[in-house]
Amino acid sequence: MVHISMNQSLIITPLQKMNSYLFPISIFKTSSPLNPVIEVSLENGRLVLNSANANYSYGSLFAIFKKSFEAFQLSFKDKTYVLMLGLGGGSVVKYLASKFNHLKIDAVELDPVIIDVANTYFELASFKNISTICEDASVFVEKTTKKYDLILIDLFIDTAPPSFCLEAAFIDAIAKCCTEKTGEVIFNKSMTRDGRSAPLHYQKHFKNIITKNILNNQLDYYSNHLK
Repeated sequence: MVHISMNQSLIITPLQKMNSYLFPISIFKTSSPLNPVIEVSLENGRLVLNSANANYSYGSLFAIFKKSFEAFQLSFKDKTYVLMLGLGGGSVVKYLASKFNHLKIDAVELDPVIIDVANTYFELASFKNISTICEDASVFVEKTTKKYDLILIDLFIDTAPPSFCLEAAFIDAIAKCCTEKTGEVIFNKSMTRDGRSAPLHYQKHFKNIITKNILNNQLDYYSNHLK
């Protein structure tokens, strides 16, 4: 894993914070073999993580998942184990870990540089109920024996999910990981409102399928109990 040192760029001055409401301020920029652009910026008074063409934390994608929890009427009182496929800056799992501190969250991310950025700039390592796993999501869901009450899929290559997300083997593995009868899945399927229907193989495993357009993204909800 590539370790990013804590440095003075983490000290945000009042002037930087004020100016960030006018224009983004670059705090840290790097790259990895998987992501040619990884940039931490100060925007509207808070740190965000961006790739070349997508926001990874505390921007549109974070807002999309927050809104999806309400749109799909999720209840977290009866949930314990959550799986997040695709970490980004960790904004979604940090939100869940702080708001519902009974949750035990596994976050799977392929890029070790993204994990280090999340730990260094977004304090992800300070949450005891979040475990980060550096692994290919398709490999992880295939081999894990754990069952999850909620699975969040936020995997993208640039602005589209990798092709394996729509393949039978991955979908079979997702269904295997779900808590029987009560497990729920939210799949951030597209960064565009392109109107694609749910992949047929998801329909093989899940009786309840809902598609919603949220902030110009298309999200699918899968479960085996009616809402």
